[in-house]
Amino acid sequence: MDNDGTVDYDGYFVGFIVGVRPAFNLNLSSIIFTSDAAGIKSGAAGTLSEPGDHKTTNWKLTVKDNNLSVTSGTVTRSESTITVPFTASGSYDRISVFISDGAWNADGAVLKYYGALNTSGSSGTFTLPNDYDTSWKVYILAEKINGNTETDYASTPAEITIPDGTEYTVTCSDDGHGTASASATTATAGTEITLTATPNGGYTFKEWQVVSGGVTITNNKFTMPASNVEVKAIFEALPPSTYSVTMTNDGHGSATATPTSGTTGTTVTIKATASNGYQFKEWVVESGGVTVTDASKATTTFDIGNSNVKIKAVFKKKSGGGGGSKDDDSDDSGSGSEDSKPKDEKPFDYLDELRAKLATAISLGGEQTVTWDKGTALPYDIMKTLQDNPKITLVFSYTYQNVDYKVTLPGKNVKAYTTIPWYGPLYLYAYYGGRGAVQNASKINTANRTYTVVHGDTLTGIAIKLNTTVKSLMSLNNIKDPDKIKEGQILRY
Repeated sequence: MDNDGTVDYDGYFVGFIVGVRPAFNLNLSSIIFTSDAAGIKSGAAGTLSEPGDHKTTNWKLTVKDNNLSVTSGTVTRSESTITVPFTASGSYDRISVFISDGAWNADGAVLKYYGALNTSGSSGTFTLPNDYDTSWKVYILAEKINGNTETDYASTPAEITIPDGTEYTVTCSDDGHGTASASATTATAGTEITLTATPNGGYTFKEWQVVSGGVTITNNKFTMPASNVEVKAIFEALPPSTYSVTMTNDGHGSATATPTSGTTGTTVTIKATASNGYQFKEWVVESGGVTVTDASKATTTFDIGNSNVKIKAVFKKKSGGGGGSKDDDSDDSGSGSEDSKPKDEKPFDYLDELRAKLATAISLGGEQTVTWDKGTALPYDIMKTLQDNPKITLVFSYTYQNVDYKVTLPGKNVKAYTTIPWYGPLYLYAYYGGRGAVQNASKINTANRTYTVVHGDTLTGIAIKLNTTVKSLMSLNNIKDPDKIKEGQILRY
């Protein structure tokens, strides 16, 4: 080249203008793309895409920048649409994808496809070219675009694997106690499949079993392999629900249930006991939707359904009075009327309420306390119930000879003796009235003790209740006939 800018060739003047490119000291391993500035031609690894490209005058480079990086997750495919999850760092303008017929930095590799991913969040899609060959290499890179003529910068290309376009089957089965389904019945390798299991009533989902395909299921999802997959939903029975049985009454008697709770189908026996002057009328189901076998019978049954049960005992006043109370079952048998029975057969029916309270406390289980404030004495059967149930405590409050007493009878400390049918107020206070009660009991003024006869009383029953004898009562009260006492009569003892 002469000083005037003309070029000689082998000593001969060249009569036409020749363009000369400047020389650069470039690290070719850092060049990812060469392309003309107008974007007409492009090549990978610094190569030209076809002969004659050296005639292009303005060239642009895409150079690797170590401050940029990108990695890919599991690539999925739906026909020719490829979905690429990615993680990128650095300041980049887009995630690009390119395909070459060889490794991106190999000599002679030719760029077959180049474009931007259609990104949404941390995932992007692109469409495979129609002439895609499975031997080609596919890469993504984070790219910084600097206009039409300046150098671009990009991360080291990250190779991705394009799944086989073959679709494989997904089969779901179950063990008969529920249903199973998948988000797709066919899918290509790499596709995420979501499983759904729905249990039948009384069952809950337990686990997925992989019958074939060798997949790993996590949170009801797995990634489709390059093979068919079969999974099976396994269910297990739920533990049966336990429902409570609550008994109420209208205030004229008591009601008990055995048992007081149970699972669906459990048979419960219910019993009503009327107060003095009343008799059982009917059962009323307040909640639970159960059917009582015989609603007019004081002792009957029902089967627990699928909810808690509440049943009320309803009583009615007896016509013509009569002493004592009884279970007024419609099918009661026996000769004679209630009044024809011995008067002392059941003279203390008011204690049935206490018996019901104790039965309820026992059915609840654990430590339970029952309070009672009627009468002044306790019969043998009550004491025996306490003795047999050491976790039950009875707190008995009563007034005797114008003195108020409160005794505590822990079941674990109670002693019931078959030789003592009734435990009177002084006995109870002496043994269950607290520290020093035995000594204090001897100091109680027993003079002028009286008892008022109530409906249903017999002289025998009164003697038992007061820890005395019929003979003593007859003597103190000048009674000639022990069967002739009347309600309201005041007896000394």
